[in-house]
Amino acid sequence: MLCWSVVLLEILVWRAMRLGDAWVIPTLLAYGARWVWLMPVAVIAPLLFWKRSTLIPLALAFGIWLVPVMQFQWPHIAAAERSCPLTVVTLNADQRADPAAFRKLLDAESADIVAMQEWEEKAGESGLSGWTVRCAGQLCLGSRHGIRSVEVLDRGTIGGYHAMAVAADVATANGPVSFFAVHLETVRKGIEPVLHAGAGAARGLRANLSLRELESRTVQAWIHQRSRHSAIVAGDFNMPTDSAIYRRNWAGWSDAFQSAGAGFGHTKFTSLWGIRIDHVLFDDSWQAVSSRVGPDIGSDHRPLIATLQRLACAPRRN
Repeated sequence: MLCWSVVLLEILVWRAMRLGDAWVIPTLLAYGARWVWLMPVAVIAPLLFWKRSTLIPLALAFGIWLVPVMQFQWPHIAAAERSCPLTVVTLNADQRADPAAFRKLLDAESADIVAMQEWEEKAGESGLSGWTVRCAGQLCLGSRHGIRSVEVLDRGTIGGYHAMAVAADVATANGPVSFFAVHLETVRKGIEPVLHAGAGAARGLRANLSLRELESRTVQAWIHQRSRHSAIVAGDFNMPTDSAIYRRNWAGWSDAFQSAGAGFGHTKFTSLWGIRIDHVLFDDSWQAVSSRVGPDIGSDHRPLIATLQRLACAPRRN
């Protein structure tokens, strides 16, 4: 009975995570240390030495914790290689990333397009010499290829500051790409007052959730109107893929890490835990070949690297 109670607990935690960005308490859970929910499983695991019948509920509880709660991705079967891959990198630099280390990473990965958030415009341009770079404040996009038709969506349209998204048509060797760099509002502005002031600050968190819902809806509609070619969206979404806001507004896109990544894929780190809130999304013109998290280059975020290929591209001939 105890073991099955832990299974029920893990199911309840999983369901609560999916209410993150919808209700106050689930939001606090969703953006907290998810690894702590392994502790109930670990506490009762020694029962296996006395009762083998506990194996099934313990394995089930562990599986629920690992996959839906922690969002672990099992390795995928690699897509067949084609002749027109495109490698995209996104990084929130937190104004602390080392431009030289970032450039070295882009060269090592043969990156084609990059989205950069919280990156000084001058640093972005100087650190990517030879690239075409366009910035709206600290939100930048860059490409080894030509960039044209740059547009910016400012947060002022919904009552805020700074750019939410930058759009550009990128002229690659295999045809134009509609590329969008995004940096959405953080839930931290709503959570931190609750952690310091308690339930009295819950109204501020609810206001944050409403603002972020409006922002995602606005950015998604803006991107849809400007997707003239095969489209890719990359950046710091400030929400995991099981967020209620994410599922309502971004579920129509494919996620590169969910499609071709392996492991937890954490891109943002605190001193105690990590979470994947940076994403590379693509429309049905593309297929994900690979996706992984890059090394620490000075920011509290890690680079997310994704290689995509066009479905309409002819296979490479020997």
